[in-house]
Amino acid sequence: MALTGVRALQAWCKKYTTGYGQVEITNMTTSFRSGLAFCAIIHCFRPDLIEYDSLTEDNVESNNRLVCDEPKLRIVGVDRLARQLLLYALLLSFLHKFILS
Repeated sequence: MALTGVRALQAWCKKYTTGYGQVEITNMTTSFRSGLAFCAIIHCFRPDLIEYDSLTEDNVESNNRLVCDEPKLRIVGVDRLARQLLLYALLLSFLHKFILS
């Protein structure tokens, strides 16, 4: 049976972040809070854009700022709608971490 929806997205993310330190995709919320999963995905396809080995799980704000760097996202071909969805996902992650926890 083929995966669909969120499960398919989660499987795709897990596939491309396997082997990246401090990243374990177990769900689509807490697995992305530190920003490392987003950075790992970008690094997987464009290692020249992010020095992944220099990142730490503790530096949440900086990691997420790297991911939201609009010029960097344009380089990897992320269009405006996808950037907005990415920012929405980050907002939900922060909301869950700082307000709902």
